[in-house]
Amino acid sequence: MEIFLKILLQKYRVNLITLAQDEHSEKKSDGLCIYRLRHNNLEKKNFFKRAYDEIAISRKLVKKANTLPADATILTTPTMFLIPAGTFLKTKKIVDIRDVVWEYLADGPIKNALKKIMLFSLHRYDNIIVTNDYEYRYLKNFEPKIIYNGISEERFQLLSHLQLAPHDRFTMTYIGNVGIAQDLTSLCSLAQKFPDIDIKIIGDGAEFEKLKNYVQSKKLDNVKLLGKLPWERVLEEYRTSSLLFAKLNEKFKMAMPSKLYEYAATGLPILYVGEGQAYDFVRGLKECHAVKNREEEKAEIYIRKLIQSGLHRTPKKIHENIELIQKKFIREKNAKALLEFV
Repeated sequence: MEIFLKILLQKYRVNLITLAQDEHSEKKSDGLCIYRLRHNNLEKKNFFKRAYDEIAISRKLVKKANTLPADATILTTPTMFLIPAGTFLKTKKIVDIRDVVWEYLADGPIKNALKKIMLFSLHRYDNIIVTNDYEYRYLKNFEPKIIYNGISEERFQLLSHLQLAPHDRFTMTYIGNVGIAQDLTSLCSLAQKFPDIDIKIIGDGAEFEKLKNYVQSKKLDNVKLLGKLPWERVLEEYRTSSLLFAKLNEKFKMAMPSKLYEYAATGLPILYVGEGQAYDFVRGLKECHAVKNREEEKAEIYIRKLIQSGLHRTPKKIHENIELIQKKFIREKNAKALLEFV
């Protein structure tokens, strides 16, 4: 959003309405005013409690927006209840869909009802923005505009210029959220099959403690749970990695983790386990590998191949992947399309 703001401020005055632990507003410049509305941390596991909180937050955000003079309002999800709440906006309405969250719910009457509400509400918007090809196909009847997600120019420069360091043990690294969708126990189980490699998991989330207990119960000494690290440490962990790992379960076919753009910018090989948009993206990269869920044996074959190649001792960058990110997935470049769209 920071990059979207910078681009919009080139031509327009902008009100940013967001959430914070306390309620206050501030004028950042002649063109930007920020309004922070107080909210409590959202419930992570109880769907009904989280839904109640998201509905209350969405109503609060829209109510505040209607008190401010504006010509158009851009709502951004994945807080899906913003979509029906936003239909009550008094301005032109643009919705920026970062995740089709309702499709990730378990099949049943709740999912069906929410899907109908969301799709019905989308008819009330003047324009719709999506972030990838799967989302576009899902909402093609609404004629959405694709503005691809990616990484910032600054982060791309740091990652693409990393000097990869040789290391004695083959090291597989995961960086990102540690949640139900990622199911990282499958990554830890690889540690049992490959005792001579190191596995690093960097990040935090709802399933972190559960994963920690799993690693301890299985006595997986070659798995290191590093938790959330500062960016400088993350860069160092990238430098000493042989293979980058990512996974989403089969419900998340339309999801495209921005972490995969970051992975590709390093020039390191990537192993992805999952379906849909992210699977297609990794399959399109050079010297990387994507397998579908429940095809772990194919992942093991790929890992063995990389270990035998000795790339951890003589690392080399995959420059075609770095060039793809620079050409198509730099956020500043893509955000300019938003300015034209508005």
